Amino acid sequence: MERNKQTAKTLIGVAVGVFVLFALFSPASAAAVADFQFEQGNPDSHEYLRVIFMGSLEGATASNDSQWVWNFGDGTTGVGKNVIHTYSEESIPTDLYDPIIFMVRLDVTPDGGGKPCSKSYKVAITEPSLAAQFALSATQGPPPLEVTFTDTTFGRHAVDSLYFGYPGSDTTVSSLPATHVYEREGTYPVTFRVSRGEEHAKATKQVIVRKDAIYIGETSNTTEETDVTVTEVPDTTENPEVTETETSEITPTGQGGDNPAGEAAGDILFSTAG
Repeated sequence: MERNKQTAKTLIGVAVGVFVLFALFSPASAAAVADFQFEQGNPDSHEYLRVIFMGSLEGATASNDSQWVWNFGDGTTGVGKNVIHTYSEESIPTDLYDPIIFMVRLDVTPDGGGKPCSKSYKVAITEPSLAAQFALSATQGPPPLEVTFTDTTFGRHAVDSLYFGYPGSDTTVSSLPATHVYEREGTYPVTFRVSRGEEHAKATKQVIVRKDAIYIGETSNTTEETDVTVTEVPDTTENPEVTETETSEITPTGQGGDNPAGEAAGDILFSTAG
């Protein structure tokens, strides 16, 4: 009888131990892990600052949009598992040597009151290829021909010079718009130069001045000669289901070590598009 009691106690002890181990190492008790990816709009279009952020959560679920909170790193936030955010040109660095990088953070609150988790990345935005572009108010006409030159180059850049096309002369300006009057007949190769950091690009157009010339204006950006930096980047053709949200202004977090969930924020994340 005493032996049977001892055996029963041993079995109960083993069962309790197994239960405790199961509770400790059960997947249900593992901490939830948040992560995200992003797809950038075509870098060589006006969509390059439009970004789709796609969140994910392992070890738990988060059913409502309000449980997914994004800090886009530009002073605004949004909610939803997958969201679209468009960065303003005013939010990107003005120093042309600096890359466009935003500290983006995702905070997720799991269903059932689970422990919140977060993930932060430095999100790198690819810039448009540097290509010098400028428009002329006229490309042909009789003297005196007044021509206004306008910078139409896309993306961040600095205007290096605009050469008016006089042979043997370095007559230039370093800011646009600019207006010049051609007093004499001739064909003038006008050259426009821009730069972005160590990148440089130029474009050349002709201004024809003749007494019998018919006045021709121009509104397009076509060039007769170009020397530019070009990077081919595939367009984004497939988008996941996303939430278009209105953003609200906040005090940016995650840029000065403010990360209560303890997530590392040193990794640079690049677009998954292409």
